[in-house]
Amino acid sequence: MKKLLFLIIVLLVIGCSGEDMSSDVQDQQAEFSDNYIDSADEEEASQPEIVEISMIAKKWSFEPATITVNEGDTVLLHVESIDVTHGLKMLDFEVDENLIPGETVDIQFVADKKGTFTFSCSVYCGSGHNYMTGQLIVN
Repeated sequence: MKKLLFLIIVLLVIGCSGEDMSSDVQDQQAEFSDNYIDSADEEEASQPEIVEISMIAKKWSFEPATITVNEGDTVLLHVESIDVTHGLKMLDFEVDENLIPGETVDIQFVADKKGTFTFSCSVYCGSGHNYMTGQLIVN
């Protein structure tokens, strides 16, 4: 009987004087969940995307003339010449396409290196041909 009474007293003392363990467990679970969500968001944000851009080629410009993407993105350009035959050449990404008036040409590549890269018209299109350039910025 003394042992039973002693056990009951010990359990009461432990139960009354112990810290609330459930709140500690809940805090740890919340911290783990927040960390997991943060790392999942970061991972998702850094995932490559498919970036589609419609572009016009005309005497003597590309519109838009500046394209900005992230490293690793797959770039899909939909390019249409609206006046004469042009070309689009971007040696850094092995792009070299002829652009026939009235036709849309789809050009796809992976922006696999950071930097600023020039693209230009590769088909002589008149007196402003040498000025028909643009930039691809890969962050």
